[in-house]
Amino acid sequence: MFGIRHVVLAGLLCGLNSGCGDRQPTVEETVFESTGTVYALSSADRDQLVLRARKGDAEAAYRLWQYYDFAGGEDGIPDASDKSNARHWLEAAASRGHEFALFDLAVITAEVDCRQSRDVLQRLSRRGSTQALRSSASSWLQEPVLRC
Repeated sequence: MFGIRHVVLAGLLCGLNSGCGDRQPTVEETVFESTGTVYALSSADRDQLVLRARKGDAEAAYRLWQYYDFAGGEDGIPDASDKSNARHWLEAAASRGHEFALFDLAVITAEVDCRQSRDVLQRLSRRGSTQALRSSASSWLQEPVLRC
């Protein structure tokens, strides 16, 4: 799942990167190429985040979700193991109240658990910590999958 924040960030990075050449990459190329780079971690950084996340740091758990989901984990090629790790860390961050993790998990699980996703998004649309989060949650509530 690539959100608009990933597309915009990827496009900005390409604009700053001299390797883009004269040809502007397609959105798909930009997202795929840049997101992995943006969310990649060194082994040392990953190990530190794992330690912090295991001690209850929701932000560290959320960052590990991004690493496994968007950067493809250790080898940079997303596979089933990376998706499993990603889901584990996203759920850990959400269970610790990380608002963006709650939002992302609600969106990802909307088809499986419509009512719970809708409840989370309604709560975030009213009391999210940023206007962008409140607005995104409100927008998602209009999606047909959340009409349960």
